[in-house]
Amino acid sequence: MVDNHLTCSEASSLLEKLSNSCGQWRSVATCFQLECIENVLLNSLSDVRMSLNAQRPINRLPVEVLSEIFRRILSPFDIRGDFLVWDSLFDFRDTNVLLPLTHVCRRWRDVALDTPTLWTTLNSYFHPGAVDEYYLRSQSAPLKVWTTPNIYFLLNNVQQLWHTDGQRIQSLASYRGCDSDLPTSYAHGLRALAARDCVLQGDVSHVKVLVLRSVDWHLPGTLTNLTHLFLANNQLHIVDLFRVLSIAPRLEDLGLSAISAMESFDAHEDIPAVTLQHLRRLAIHHPDRNIVSGLFSHVGLPTCLAASFELCEVPDLQWLVPLTQNDAQSLHISTWEYSASIIAAGPSKAVRFSSPKGSEMVRWIVALLSHFQLKDLWIKSTYSDEFEEAIIEHTPWVETLHLGPSACVTMIGALLDNPSCWLKLTKVVLLHPPQPTEILDLAESRARLGCPLEELECHERRSMISEKYSQDLEKNRSHVGVVRLIEDGPIALPLPDVCTDGVPSPYFWPEEWGELNSRVIAVLM
Repeated sequence: MVDNHLTCSEASSLLEKLSNSCGQWRSVATCFQLECIENVLLNSLSDVRMSLNAQRPINRLPVEVLSEIFRRILSPFDIRGDFLVWDSLFDFRDTNVLLPLTHVCRRWRDVALDTPTLWTTLNSYFHPGAVDEYYLRSQSAPLKVWTTPNIYFLLNNVQQLWHTDGQRIQSLASYRGCDSDLPTSYAHGLRALAARDCVLQGDVSHVKVLVLRSVDWHLPGTLTNLTHLFLANNQLHIVDLFRVLSIAPRLEDLGLSAISAMESFDAHEDIPAVTLQHLRRLAIHHPDRNIVSGLFSHVGLPTCLAASFELCEVPDLQWLVPLTQNDAQSLHISTWEYSASIIAAGPSKAVRFSSPKGSEMVRWIVALLSHFQLKDLWIKSTYSDEFEEAIIEHTPWVETLHLGPSACVTMIGALLDNPSCWLKLTKVVLLHPPQPTEILDLAESRARLGCPLEELECHERRSMISEKYSQDLEKNRSHVGVVRLIEDGPIALPLPDVCTDGVPSPYFWPEEWGELNSRVIAVLM
């Protein structure tokens, strides 16, 4: 039998002979030998490429570092709307973005496939083959499961997963009745649960995050691990709500949306005493007066707290305002397309109120302004002439005024039309102000009244500032003590840390606050 195994040198010699005389191919080598030559050269070339690839700086990193880089590439999965409320606590990741990485080189593929924690998100939007493959790659790592009623991740798959590997499920989101029942007794490792239109069964005493929308559930004996709770679209007995709060002593964030009471609050009813000493944020959408009145009269709240009340009406304020009488120092007013927002903030507390625009808007704002009586007023945007006049008329104690870009022209005009208002005003801060001539009119009118401004501060984009702008602004110095021109400086409402630390819900505070990173380029004395 002929020995068809060739060394690399033999293959090279044979190739040299072949190249010298193409006509002699058939007499020199058989087809099988040519295939052997090809295999030897391909394997050698593969070895060379692997050696070169191993010398690349990225591939000289330890496996643990490369795995962490891959983990950082995993982007959060885009869950529709605000269903999860606290998305980052569920940590759903778009595992599909890893697939291109596994085709870069063999080492990257090996590292990715040998890192089970990269493949732990099982999403019903993924292809069924991908779900099965990711499940295998996750090995024994904790799972994060997102289920919807579609053709990819069917109900029987979820039920099977509950029974066979439920203890591995760490985060679960079940949307629109994907499961008629959620047998959480199988999921001993469950830490974050979001569900809608279902019946919650089993023990959830170990869960840290609960987001329940139109969910029927039997209260457990304890919720000692619970830190984040959001309840929506439910009608509750008041005593049941207070029982939930009483068995969750570590609660940090509480959200209630469209929650109504089945009966009026009775202070003499046998309601468990509640003290939420760890509560940092409280958000209530469309407050139910019975629930809110009981909440503030029967629950012990901490000294540091941020609260948000969406779509509250004037009669609701009698229950909401007691929370705002502690150390509020500044007031922020802004209007959006369909609503208005007022925030009262101090060193340790902040309270936000919102109300839909309409006939009650002015009465609503007057009620809040009359209650706070704060000297520091921030106005980001306004609503109408009536709205602006109500602000000016009911805040005679204001000493410092901050105006956003959409409020500068209208509020300066309103002040010029009402010169006898805001006689205590000593400082005005303008973000992207109008023409300097309008600012000069304001400064002159204050001087004529005998109550001139002590400080005028203008924040403007670098591209908008010119020598002429600075010169025009300098004309105010004969009427104002100090004039400052600040470059590229968005003014920001000073909120206490309790508002921003941790993971606030997406609609808790407006997103566009800006940061105070200004640079003074001119002080005109």
